[in-house]
Amino acid sequence: MKTITIGEIARIASGINCKIISNGKVHFHQMRDYNTETKTFAKKDMTDLNKNAVSHLLQKKDLLITAKGAKFYCAIYNCSGKKAVASSAFFCSENF
Repeated sequence: MKTITIGEIARIASGINCKIISNGKVHFHQMRDYNTETKTFAKKDMTDLNKNAVSHLLQKKDLLITAKGAKFYCAIYNCSGKKAVASSAFFCSENF
């Protein structure tokens, strides 16, 4: 069997750590905000990003895969037209 790296078949990055800011301009998706029944994120927490973190903005159809916990799940990010990033509790696989 030939061994390949994940990077050969997908682009995967971890989410980011950031500070919650009440008047932020970017949605910050965390595991606790994900509703497994409705498959949606509660849009509670907001943050702001510095120019180095802009590359972590989620794109339509990105996969968010839990990186921690006893239950593993995957969510498909459906762009609401608003900027969003995922917390470090997720692996993010780019849609390409």
